[in-house]
Amino acid sequence: MRAQTASLVQGLGECRPDGGPACRPGEPMCDETKLPLSILVVDDEALVLSTMSEYLSERGAAVSRAANGLDALELLRSHPVDIVLTDRNMPGLNGQELLQEIRSQWPDIDVVMMTGVSSVKNAVEAMRLGAADYIEKPVDLPATLSILKRVGEHRRIRLERDRLRAELALRELGQVITANLHMADLPSRIADLITRVFEAREIAIQYRFSGETEEQVFWRSSGPAGPGELTDGEQLMIIEAASSGRVVQKNLSGSRRACVPLAVEGKIRGSILIAREPEKGEFGEAQVELLMIMATQVNVALENAFLYQAATRQMRFTQKLAEIGRRLNKSLQMEPTLKEIHSGIRQFVDCDYSVVVYLDRSVDCLQMDLRGSRRPSMSLLQSLQEHVNERVSQVKEQDFSWTSRTVNTEFEQPFRQSAPQQLRHLSWVPVTDSQGIYGLLGLVRLSGDEFSAAEVQSFMLLSSSISSALQNSLLFTSMRRLHFETVQVLSKSIDEKDHYTHGHSAQVGEISVKLARRLGIQGEEELVELRLGALMHDLGKIGIRDAVLNKPGKLDTEEYAHIQTHPLIGSKILERAPHLHRLIPYVRHHHERWDGRGYPDGLSGERIPLAVRALTLADTFHALASDRIYRRGMPVERILDFLREESGKMFDPQVVRAFLDLWNSGIINRHDVNYEPVAVAEGG
Repeated sequence: MRAQTASLVQGLGECRPDGGPACRPGEPMCDETKLPLSILVVDDEALVLSTMSEYLSERGAAVSRAANGLDALELLRSHPVDIVLTDRNMPGLNGQELLQEIRSQWPDIDVVMMTGVSSVKNAVEAMRLGAADYIEKPVDLPATLSILKRVGEHRRIRLERDRLRAELALRELGQVITANLHMADLPSRIADLITRVFEAREIAIQYRFSGETEEQVFWRSSGPAGPGELTDGEQLMIIEAASSGRVVQKNLSGSRRACVPLAVEGKIRGSILIAREPEKGEFGEAQVELLMIMATQVNVALENAFLYQAATRQMRFTQKLAEIGRRLNKSLQMEPTLKEIHSGIRQFVDCDYSVVVYLDRSVDCLQMDLRGSRRPSMSLLQSLQEHVNERVSQVKEQDFSWTSRTVNTEFEQPFRQSAPQQLRHLSWVPVTDSQGIYGLLGLVRLSGDEFSAAEVQSFMLLSSSISSALQNSLLFTSMRRLHFETVQVLSKSIDEKDHYTHGHSAQVGEISVKLARRLGIQGEEELVELRLGALMHDLGKIGIRDAVLNKPGKLDTEEYAHIQTHPLIGSKILERAPHLHRLIPYVRHHHERWDGRGYPDGLSGERIPLAVRALTLADTFHALASDRIYRRGMPVERILDFLREESGKMFDPQVVRAFLDLWNSGIINRHDVNYEPVAVAEGG
């Protein structure tokens, strides 16, 4: 035994078999007096174990020893080392099996194999399994020292390379974080970098953001569970990593997987799952440390991206809200306002129907407006109205008071019979003014999820703009109603002064509006203005002497000149009322002629506003068709001939053509004048 042991440790105290030094002076790791490595020596030969340990310890190594493979594994679990120097042939767990376990569990540890059989096959097999080098027995101690120094130097270079790679990876990650604030791109960019650094086969990132929001991101490159799912094993890994706050590693689905927890202020927000080929072994200590550092940066990156996304979304929301507010206040008329309200609601919240209920306090009338993309079935409409009425009734007891209710509905598409429609989700927001609740805004969804807190919040923010627009439109409607009533009172005063023109102004207004639409005047404001202008066009007759106005016979020159002053008298009256200034052209110019021979200003052609030209023809037609104190109404055929004769003279030719088209199509007819065709024909 002693002879065998002596042969195993031959050359003790020598540097190389040829008598030369083991390394050149000054080379890294080659200082003969130092071996700054931690080494585990594993051998079932006690004398070899003690001799080798003492020899390496004397040269500066931190040496631990194990008599067999199982003891070596137990020791490594509590005290990892730089190099394991192990015998190949040992009882129980042999050196080759120990090598495989070390490569699997501690890939950063280098293994040097000692074999008592000089065989190229054994050496190749050891190197194939991941050994850093091998030593033949009997062991040459100086040669062993040289090999260990060489392995140590390679280890130092490898660790330095890994450190540089880690620094480069962190620098690249910093660049990715700095250059990418968009959530749509960031996870994939992070995943690409981690995949490259750790030679991953697949990767998944999941993260739930801080705050009250329920938003989260899930991204994965590929995997057995599909692009948007996790396997049961992966979910268990995530739970384990979250509970322990450390990297968890397992073999799953034919690959080595690591789960890195992502934490913010000690609270787990998500995880990164990395999978790579099983032959690459476990993620080493340095790799785990790098993963944890990168995880911290990923946390910061995702939170920043989320905050940027939230800020961008809030900015867009504010811009969108401002744009809707601008459109809501673009028109003061109720119908365009309601149209924009419903459009704005559906831009903010995905719903099948929107409901606007508002109280017009000026007439004590509750209005309900329902709109959506498709007309609902009668049963659905009835059910919806019952819900609306129930909600309104609850509010009514406190704030609402009305004497009548109207329901307006408008839909983009007709109802098509399909699957039964049922009200699934309803959401209501009150609309208030200084006097309290005066309306309700409703959202209706027939399918899908209920309205989220974010959707309801957006709806509530929009409601303030809607309330303002509704108040403005209600005020405008009330003022225009008062304005219209004022004009009607003045018009009736004129009619009372001239009994034979009773109702003339109102009927002229109806004819004028029909004619204006045919001429292309479609704006509601312009048409309302024309109707008011028609009611007021003879306002100046208030200043005409009754004797002239009601004279049964032909007027003399002075009387005719006097009655021709009524356009000027009317326009001067309106000049004293600023809110009626827009009606002055109808009052002042309704006796102008296309050829310029009219009064009071002698305007001609297109210098006369188109709406006024329509009013002039309508006024003339109605006057000729109506009975007067000095004559009976003319037959329509004669009036139409007169209009044709005066086309291009008294009247604008295009206005004449439009009128004749409307008459021939029946849109303007005998019901538009107080006309008795038989009596007129007999008297004509």
